[in-house]
Amino acid sequence: MNDDNNQIADQLQLHQIPSEDSYGLSTSSSRKQTAQKIICDHLRKSELARFQQALKDESDQAGPGSNEQLRYRHFLSNCNLTSGLWLRPSMFSKSQRLSNEEFKAAMCKRNTLENPSIPKPNPQLHEGSNNLFPCRCNRRMFCDLFGYHWPSCPFLGFAKIMHDSVAHLMVTHLRSSGLVVHLEPLHLFENIQDEDHRRPDILISNPYGGGPQIILDVAVTGVTGQSRRTDLDADQPLQYRFNQKMTKYAQVAQDNGFVFIPAIFSQTGQIHKAVLDLMFSQIKYKLELDDPEVQSSKIKGMFNLWVKQLSCVINRTAARIIMAGKAALVDEVNASSRDDMTSTQRDDQLATNSTAAHNFREDLDLLLINQDHRQH
Repeated sequence: MNDDNNQIADQLQLHQIPSEDSYGLSTSSSRKQTAQKIICDHLRKSELARFQQALKDESDQAGPGSNEQLRYRHFLSNCNLTSGLWLRPSMFSKSQRLSNEEFKAAMCKRNTLENPSIPKPNPQLHEGSNNLFPCRCNRRMFCDLFGYHWPSCPFLGFAKIMHDSVAHLMVTHLRSSGLVVHLEPLHLFENIQDEDHRRPDILISNPYGGGPQIILDVAVTGVTGQSRRTDLDADQPLQYRFNQKMTKYAQVAQDNGFVFIPAIFSQTGQIHKAVLDLMFSQIKYKLELDDPEVQSSKIKGMFNLWVKQLSCVINRTAARIIMAGKAALVDEVNASSRDDMTSTQRDDQLATNSTAAHNFREDLDLLLINQDHRQH
């Protein structure tokens, strides 16, 4: 039966799939595949194309700035080689596992589905506007039902959390390869400009391959801001942020004898080619020092591991931020519900906004543990 299927695949001339990238990140295989696998891939791709077209039609009908355009742009920004690597079956280490709530938040975000945990305003109660609650970071920004806004939100420090998570993992990767790496080094440029407080994120003191020390500055950018002029150019926000970083650091780094490389990521898991090239070259030089005849598959294997872990940390951090944003929104909506104006004939300690009620909500998990302990 398998021979017959392989003959069908040969006749279809679809079994030789060209490599999609030089890093080995593609899930496609150049080896011969069975007819079932080929047919399944084509069905999946056709369904994906239909879904993309449906999102585009809804976006075109709703117009710029709509939730429909938000969904369409996020969907397109997930269609690349790196954004979905956190879904690979090989990513099973404890640090990369997601709780049920984290996985739900991540899948709703990736698949442009409304997250059922994010509260919706009730029009009868005159809550919110445009069927969304406004965010406290900016009254013109709204807490969308997919969780897209919160990873960029500065109000609760979410944007800083995302940035720091990626920067620290980059440092961990580089140090694991035997490099001397400084996190947020100070006073790098003061010999040219007094009291220059610019502080890049990473300094590589001894890069493999020789040459000047390398400065990296990390940015994790959104994908739906004003820097994105068209829907289809999903890489435009990354390039715009890349150019901003070059304007800020490139000349002063060169004047001080450094090489500057912006390390730009997106909240959907895109990675700018400049940082991919840096990681690949450092891995290649390191492994070639250990073994001049190292196989390219080993180089690509380590590079794949680094990129997968970056994909995982971006996704997991975004999922946790969405959960935290949702919890903050729930608390804010409950706090504004004017409970003190209703059911006034009750004990003050039993009021929904009392200290006792707040402590009960905060300590619920501990109360359940104590209850189980007493029962046993």
